[in-house]
Amino acid sequence: RSGKHVLCEKPLGRTADEALAIWAEAEQAGVVHMCGFNYRFVPAVRLVRALLDSGELGDVVHFRARYLQSWGWDADESAWRFDPAQAGTGALGDLGTHIVDLARYLVGEISTVSASVRTLVPGRKVDDHFVATVGFENGVAGTLEASRLARGRINSNAFEVNGTKGSASFDV
Repeated sequence: RSGKHVLCEKPLGRTADEALAIWAEAEQAGVVHMCGFNYRFVPAVRLVRALLDSGELGDVVHFRARYLQSWGWDADESAWRFDPAQAGTGALGDLGTHIVDLARYLVGEISTVSASVRTLVPGRKVDDHFVATVGFENGVAGTLEASRLARGRINSNAFEVNGTKGSASFDV
């Protein structure tokens, strides 16, 4: 409302309604606004985007992404990330949002989702893992997965784009 542009870290909101209200306020104010998903600014990700824009990979037919970490098994349950009132969600909102953003940045808007979201650690109030099959508005098929319970994965964020002329992959 004061005319300042907004760069917000996630979670933008704890619920879809809360995030929508924040977005609507920024839209109504007419300011530039975004959630700062840092992976889209990694040079290798920008290169994949350039390859897609140039047609080097042809028409995209499939996108897959996974974001796996292992710290969730032994985590301090009093941390804000495990409190739904503060975090909203677990692995889906914390890790999954990054790969959803990469999917949208590289391929386009997602139109359909079939997913399983699970809490595996007994007593935990937020999700530990999710897996989804997605369809994009442009007809591309995709799969997404995120987990805080993947032993041996400190911070494994990876994706692959498959096209009619070639493929590109990223694994940090």
